[in-house]
Amino acid sequence: MREASLAALHQLSAGLTAATSYLASTIRLAETDAALAATSPHRAEISEKALAQVSRADEAAKRLRQLLDKERAEFAPICRGHIDQEEGELRQARDIEQLGHLTEGIGHDLGNLLTILQYCLEMLSGRQANPQLQAKVDMALQTIDRAERLSGQLFDVARRPPSTIAPVNLNAQLRHMADLLTATVGNAVSLEIDLEARLWPVFVDPARFDLAVINIAANARDAMPTGGVLRIRTFNTAAPEETGEAADFVAVEISDSGTGMSPETLARAFDPFFTTKGPGKGTGLGLSMVHSFARQSDGTVAIRSEIARGTTVSLHLPRSPERPQDRFWSQAASDTRLHQGASQ
Repeated sequence: MREASLAALHQLSAGLTAATSYLASTIRLAETDAALAATSPHRAEISEKALAQVSRADEAAKRLRQLLDKERAEFAPICRGHIDQEEGELRQARDIEQLGHLTEGIGHDLGNLLTILQYCLEMLSGRQANPQLQAKVDMALQTIDRAERLSGQLFDVARRPPSTIAPVNLNAQLRHMADLLTATVGNAVSLEIDLEARLWPVFVDPARFDLAVINIAANARDAMPTGGVLRIRTFNTAAPEETGEAADFVAVEISDSGTGMSPETLARAFDPFFTTKGPGKGTGLGLSMVHSFARQSDGTVAIRSEIARGTTVSLHLPRSPERPQDRFWSQAASDTRLHQGASQ
């Protein structure tokens, strides 16, 4: 907008310069017209005043143009920087969209292959006289289950819409997940859960919420190889500033006392397939799935992290407009503090 205004002012100053030049020429030509000069005894005085006015206007136009040239020279690099940034963001959005389509295709093909493998293994299961062979079949079936969960994550990264959404009591979800979370982070990590007594309901897919929390907890575990503390807190709050909304939200904060992230790693934390783990130790889809879940639920997710000072993942989900039954609140008000793991 500012660049367009500068261009318009440049055009105006150029037009003013041309007009003053034309007026000056016209007045000089008129001075040579003897017939016109004879009919007006004050002609010379009027011409001098007119030329003086034209001269001042011409000087003003020149000064305006000089100021505009200076302003344009100073502003042009800033304007170009904003344009380059917007072009980069547009290219990134297109790349992510293409990656989403590719990922969805891979997830679909992987799911079809896993279905065939699972069918064959189930036909073999229970028919092996050799216990060792049966154990290998069972292990293969367990691997198929893990691969199917990975396939589900691929669909999440591809931004498919949530399948089953309903008013959810996040406190109840987290209480039911406590044992699973303890198993996920291991005995060396202490798990602390602090739940707001009368937490508002949210409208989400509960299964995908569980998976999001598990993925965050797994990343926290990997950031605490020698043990530490994982804290989960829920509370009612207003909409995050970046949403620009005036609405009620429910926040879930998951903090660890781990190694933290560098600014470079933090900037790419939500990128699909980005991982700092070694080969075979991570898919790079966990936090990307969390980001996809938050966006599809009309919420937000943010990460705060510093090297050697741990990481906090903040998930904000909009309050459900549906009023729950009374038993919802009685459940939510019980067991607001849970402690499991290393320091028990």
